[in-house]
Amino acid sequence: LITFMNYLTIIVESSIFGLLSGLHFYWAAGGRKGLSSALPQKTNGEKLFVPGIGATLVVAFGLLGFCIITLANLGVFNFII
Repeated sequence: LITFMNYLTIIVESSIFGLLSGLHFYWAAGGRKGLSSALPQKTNGEKLFVPGIGATLVVAFGLLGFCIITLANLGVFNFII
């Protein structure tokens, strides 16, 4: 039995994971908006590291997986099972 608060929590959590996943897919596809704020920098503005496309895609798919797992708690994928 899923209460309203559980339902709301799952929807919010899945939305956050989905948005973060989408942002990482955007960055992997070459998008640059928000990237400078997300990467750690030295005080002079030099980036400490620049992740490659592969690493960014791994994070994007991982976040998408978390989104799917949390949505599965609502029974969204019961028709597949």
